[in-house]
Order: sequence, then C-alpha cells, then structure tokens
Amino acid sequence: MKLTLFYTDQRRLEMAWLKTSLVYFLAALLFSVPAANALVIIQYHHIDSDTPEITSTSPEVFAAHLEFLKANDYQIVSLGEALQQHSPTSSATKPSVAITFDDAFSSIYTTAFPLLQQYHYPFTIFVATDFISDNSKQYLSWQQLSEMTDAGATIANHTRSHLHMVRRHASEDDVAWLQRQTREVLQAQSIIETQTGTSFRMLALPYGEYEPSLIYQLKALSFYIFGQHSGAISLSDLPMIIPRFPMGGRYSDLATFGTKISTRAFPDQGKVINPILIHNQSRPLLGLSFPEGNWRLTDLACYGPGGRLILEKTSTASFAVRSKVDLTAGRSRYNCTMPDQQGRFFWYSQIWMMKEIDGSWYPEP
Repeated sequence: MKLTLFYTDQRRLEMAWLKTSLVYFLAALLFSVPAANALVIIQYHHIDSDTPEITSTSPEVFAAHLEFLKANDYQIVSLGEALQQHSPTSSATKPSVAITFDDAFSSIYTTAFPLLQQYHYPFTIFVATDFISDNSKQYLSWQQLSEMTDAGATIANHTRSHLHMVRRHASEDDVAWLQRQTREVLQAQSIIETQTGTSFRMLALPYGEYEPSLIYQLKALSFYIFGQHSGAISLSDLPMIIPRFPMGGRYSDLATFGTKISTRAFPDQGKVINPILIHNQSRPLLGLSFPEGNWRLTDLACYGPGGRLILEKTSTASFAVRSKVDLTAGRSRYNCTMPDQQGRFFWYSQIWMMKEIDGSWYPEP
C-alpha cells in the first residue's frame, strides 16, 4: 500500500497536529457550550460469563448498566457523530455517554446487540479486521457487522492484527517500525471502509499501548485515537489520546458505575506522555497543573501500584505525582480524581509500560 503521508521527523509531526488542532479549536468555538459538552466513553469486550474475567462483563451486569443509563436519563450518543459535531449534551450536570466494544467478539451480536436494540442505543465496535470471519464462533462476521450497522452501530479501526504497536521487530529501526504500524492501521481502515461504506477515522489502540511518535503520525493522518485509560473528555478540548472507562471484571461493578459515567474532564491534561519505562525509571513522575479557578486542590487524590500515590506540591496549582513502590514489568496506571463543587469527580489516568529488567517486553497473561 502506498502511504500518501509519512513523517519521520517528530517536529513535522507536531506541526501537522497543531494545524489539525486549529481546525478542531475553531469548530469548538462555534459548537461548544462550556461545562455542558462533556462525554464519557465506556469500553466493553466480552458480554459473557464464561470468558476471561478481566475483559468480560456478565450479561446481567451489562443489562443493569443499560437500565441505569435509561433510568437516570443519560443521553447516549453515537461516538463518531459526537466527535464530528463537537455537540453539546443535554444538560450541564450530566455528560453524554458513548458505548464501545473492542475486538468484535461474537457475544456483542448474540447478547449485547438485542439489549441495545431494546433501548435504541447507538454503539461502536472497534474491529481487528484479520479476526472477522464467517467461520469463527469467537468473532463476528461481516454479515453480522452489517446487520448491526443497519441498526445504528458504527464499525471502527482496531488495527488489522491486534498487534502490540510499541514493539519492534528484530533489527527494525524507528522509521521501519513507524512505517509498519502505519500500514497496519491504513490497511485495516481500507477494509472497514470497503465493507461498511463509511470513511470516518477512529482507532482504538490495542492494549491501550502507544509511543508519542506513533500518536503524532496517526493524528497527521486524521485519526481520532482511543486508549484504555479512564476519564471523561470535553468535546471542545479533545485530548490527543481519548480515554475510555474499561468495564471488564471488577471494573464493571454497578456500585461504581454511576460515579464513573458522571465524571468530568480533568483540566489541561491533554499532553502526550511517553509511557515506556526502563528499570531506572520504576517510580515515574506525573505532573499535574491546574488553570486559574475554584478547584478543590486539597481533595486531589491519586492511586496506583501500592495504593495511594505521593503528591508533592510544586507551585500554587501544580503537583508532582509518584508511586511509593517500584512499578513491575507490565502495564500499570496512575489514576487521579478530584471532586468538583457539586460532588462529581474530575478523573485523569496515565498508562505506564515497564519492560523486563533485561529490556525485553513482558509477556501477555
């Protein structure tokens, strides 16, 4: 596949992103309503009780989530339409909610889809196109995806082969690695556009993993990029990597569901941080800064490996956050929350990826 746009110089990537950001900013001025255009995106994988717990939500819990949304009058929006229109939500006290699924598992069609139809809720499925097959019992077919698209679903990009995008092949330099990742995404996008007839570019990062140069490249190619870290967003000030609340395993608990879907976007934390760590960086620092305003900074709290994290105030409205314990090989997160004046929470999350002590990548469980 011929790549029509490919940058190898990070400064050029940043400039391309700045130009794109200007377009988004001007649109935001026209369409946004302050404090009323928050969006919370929730992420599911399996809707099943017999699949791996960490990526599974039981049908009963999923049904309870949908009923909670309806009973509490949340506005459920089409993710693509909300991003394109920068549209404000129905009230300043509640964000809108978008429902997403990763990996195109068959239970989306057999279990989730009938429930979503009952509520007339739109939803998005991020598919790894290599896995879509008419002969697989584990994954959806294009026929099933087409049926759900006709009923209001959006099919979006989860790469072609669901690879670890940050990992390099042996003897692969930075340029070759970035070219390979870009091909992977654009090939999947071409397949999705051919199968669905839509061309809107949304990409969910497999495992939520990334490097900054990859994000700049994909942004230059006009992709909206989604991670697997928690938080809400402001549609008038989109972060480069858009957070979603994972709803697998214990994170699907109905007792905390209401708190998560009523969260607010953390202010001014949209920068792209390099999440890849080596062992002399086992307690990474995260900087948080707040613009002028009436913030409840004394109630700011951050959690991660080892429990509550250390907060060091570096100025009147800035903090350095670090772990009390060494991060171990694998993926981990810092999660920070702060209540607003009405008791809702601002919520921010940062992923970290710690390599093994010999510099190799951790295995997947």
